[in-house]
Amino acid sequence: MYKLLPLFFLTLISSQIISQNLGVFEDVWDKFYVFDNGQIKKLDYLEVQEYEVTKNYVIYTSSRGVMNLYYKNQNFNLKDLEATQIISTDHIFAYNLNGHLNILYNDKISIWEQWTKSILGYGDSIIAYTNKDEDMMVFYDGEAVLLEQFLPLSSKTGNNILAYVDNAKVFKAYYKGKLSDIESVPPKSYDVGENIIAYINEYNEFKVFDRGEIIDLETFAPLQYFVGDNFVAYYNDLEELVVYQNGETQALYFDKPKKLLVDEKMIVFRTRNDQLMLYYNGELKTLEQYWPERIKISNETMVYTDLDNRLKSYYDDEVIKVSKDAVTNFSLYNRVIIYYILESRIKIFHDKQYYNY
Repeated sequence: MYKLLPLFFLTLISSQIISQNLGVFEDVWDKFYVFDNGQIKKLDYLEVQEYEVTKNYVIYTSSRGVMNLYYKNQNFNLKDLEATQIISTDHIFAYNLNGHLNILYNDKISIWEQWTKSILGYGDSIIAYTNKDEDMMVFYDGEAVLLEQFLPLSSKTGNNILAYVDNAKVFKAYYKGKLSDIESVPPKSYDVGENIIAYINEYNEFKVFDRGEIIDLETFAPLQYFVGDNFVAYYNDLEELVVYQNGETQALYFDKPKKLLVDEKMIVFRTRNDQLMLYYNGELKTLEQYWPERIKISNETMVYTDLDNRLKSYYDDEVIKVSKDAVTNFSLYNRVIIYYILESRIKIFHDKQYYNY
């Protein structure tokens, strides 16, 4: 059960949602700190149970089991309200309190559904849920819309798009306020990202629903596929690694890589010769002639170790050296890199500036 913040603060948090640069870390005594745009602040004196970092706030549960929220240089104890479900993304803060679905929108918190039965899924700007009558509902852009009067047979939610198979087995998409039929029969499989749905139809054809348009990709089903923000990566029947983006397909590698990492905005893979390759913003780049032992990706930033265990990063469209010394551990939160040297030395890299703990 989650503890949540009082109503007056939910009004405050929505006053101006701006992407911030936040990161968290624990010292050798397990004290919990936040890095916030150049400032380091202690949030808890004891080891926390769990935490989540978004672009705009940090939610964490203290050692005593109390949930707290750090936002705009303030730390709030959220013990006054209890909710059975909480939704926290970069652009949505919502919670289910005794069946009431409360959503923060337009500078205030409002009850958008009096009797919420279940949350089907959510993304950065969309929530799919059912009410007490088992109607299928969706919240998007300040509106709660009735989609179906029956539960879907299946559904998946991306950052701003919803795909589902309705009670009549019709495959549908809800995108930017419009409901569209994709196929008259259920797909064999499907997945969603941002602005895009990839699926295999009943004839084993591979297709995408890209910003409202259905596009044929392959006449044979791919061996495997992955969906990100505005792109789909997949292995075709020849085991080639292919990416579809903005109406075009491109072969990234004419063999199956040793390793493949697909994040929301990046595709990273290891060639047969152990090269580190990156596909980002429509470009394929060779970053290193070796495969790093450790790699972390967050939105548009990637951090990895070199052959001497020092830290490097793909940051602002270039490869840079982050640390001069070998690191024992590191974390990545959007554009904030926090790394440890000899366990006790903690350094922070943000916007190409260094900060010491």
